[in-house]
Amino acid sequence: MSSIRHRYKQFRGGYQLFQTDRPLRYATRMIVILTIPVVLLGALVMRLFDRNEYNTFGEALWFTLQTVTTVGYGDTTPTSAAGKVVASVVMLTATGFLTIVTARVTTRFIQAERIRIERSNAAAMSSEADPLAQLVSTLSTLAERLDQIELTLAERLDQIDTKLAASDLAAEKFRDPS
Repeated sequence: MSSIRHRYKQFRGGYQLFQTDRPLRYATRMIVILTIPVVLLGALVMRLFDRNEYNTFGEALWFTLQTVTTVGYGDTTPTSAAGKVVASVVMLTATGFLTIVTARVTTRFIQAERIRIERSNAAAMSSEADPLAQLVSTLSTLAERLDQIELTLAERLDQIDTKLAASDLAAEKFRDPS
């Protein structure tokens, strides 16, 4: 479940990065807006000027869609000059369309990798910061323990001094009975 959540966050991160990439968004919008009419008008012109090759609008549309997707089965080809010009325009539009689609996909992968590297670097930085914080915490704890040991030692030395003083006093009384 966490893997799905992680993938979703990666997707959202890449999508948000794409949303901020204005030139790519603009190019995508323009090529899509251009490709659709070129395909439809291309099919219409192919039907009008190459009636022998494309008996129906559907066949002409099939040809332009094959050309846009670069499948190009070769089962039909334009025979008139106008048909060849239209086919050339459709081919050039298809090249632009595929270029933009490829750029979007590539950008998505690059941005996802960039996010992964940034997260990895952030994790490395935080793991480097943690040992330093642990070291400071350990030193603070050791300083407190050392203070406690010094306090205990001072108390013990006072007790020893008191016992020695009492012992010296008793020894003097024992030596000097007066």
